[in-house]
Amino acid sequence: MNGVSALKTLIGALPAELPATIVVVLHSPAHTETQLHRILARAATLPVLPAVDGEPSLPGHVYVARPTATYCWSALAYVLPVLWTTDPGTRPPVGSSQLGA
Repeated sequence: MNGVSALKTLIGALPAELPATIVVVLHSPAHTETQLHRILARAATLPVLPAVDGEPSLPGHVYVARPTATYCWSALAYVLPVLWTTDPGTRPPVGSSQLGA
């Protein structure tokens, strides 16, 4: 099972009344144009949206990170941009400091 198939299975199994915000990060090449949010939406009972800087995140929603972006979810549940110096075509790992923990 590849990463996308595993995510479809996981997201598809989430109940429609789930009171949590779900964030999906799938490491992929920076030059790829992703449609992951559309792919996952077809399998989900929850709304699946691309994560957008500065937009509030809502319980009962799934947000998908873009390949070229890095985010930080604050305690106020807003998506905040995080600036990183990285090698071209790479993404930093997801850690608790990036998720606002």
